[in-house]
Amino acid sequence: MDLASVTIRKPRAELFPAVLSQLKHDGAPPTGMLELAGDYSMENGRADIDISDPAFDFVRSIRVYHVKFEARREKDYCGEIDSTQVGTYGVQGGFSWHGYSARGVPSYVMPTVKGCPEGGRIRAVGVEWKDYEGNTGSELVYY
Repeated sequence: MDLASVTIRKPRAELFPAVLSQLKHDGAPPTGMLELAGDYSMENGRADIDISDPAFDFVRSIRVYHVKFEARREKDYCGEIDSTQVGTYGVQGGFSWHGYSARGVPSYVMPTVKGCPEGGRIRAVGVEWKDYEGNTGSELVYY
């Protein structure tokens, strides 16, 4: 279900009163809008409003990849150190990290590794998402 189909059943102001009631007539957020959004989260980082509806799947679509990968070949041995993690948002917006393999991250974060690489180190953070209209995006920062 996408946001457009949800808004047919209920006016947008009913679904998102905290946000839409604050929009200016031209649709731009007023000064202080970011502070207002902070009023709708709890100390544990979870939303204190119900965002379990499929209209909020765009929140749960966010993936954060924290890649820390190092590999080197020594004689007949392939040495890899991989402490990669993926961060995701739960049904109510709580964020958590999980162990992950650098070999499983999307190729925009790290090129596909086959066999034992000749050596090298990658440290990066990649974020990907799908917005409420279905558009995808990603950002990557090496460090």
